[in-house]
Amino acid sequence: MNLPRLACSLASGGDFPTFLGRLHARFNTPAAAIVLFSAVVWGLAATGTFLWAAALSGGATVIIYSGMCAALIRLRQRQPHADALRIPFGRTLAVTGILISMTLLTQLRAREALLMGVTVLIATLNWWWAKRREIQKQGASQAVLAAVAD
Repeated sequence: MNLPRLACSLASGGDFPTFLGRLHARFNTPAAAIVLFSAVVWGLAATGTFLWAAALSGGATVIIYSGMCAALIRLRQRQPHADALRIPFGRTLAVTGILISMTLLTQLRAREALLMGVTVLIATLNWWWAKRREIQKQGASQAVLAAVAD
């Protein structure tokens, strides 16, 4: 239920393809993202077992969690004096969370690990695409500003 909405949010921020961010006119839901994720989940369920699908879901959740732990570390580096909740040993707890997550991922079977690896590859390609798109937008913005200044 939450992954299509996460994809919609990432699409509205320019990190995923824009079609995933479009909302249904009547229901105001990310219809394209829901249909895409439903098709992927159905395909996984049809080709594997429930335990296999549960392991993949757990693995994806662990990856998202470790990403949030890593983001906490990075945000604390970039904004050390931000007005935010600060708990003692926050960085240590975040690193511990990442280590526990990586330990849990080592428990995946070969087929599940392969699918997670393919997912990581797709995510890396998507990150590269989004970064390249952002650089192109910045270049176009600078070109427009230079043309206006002339």
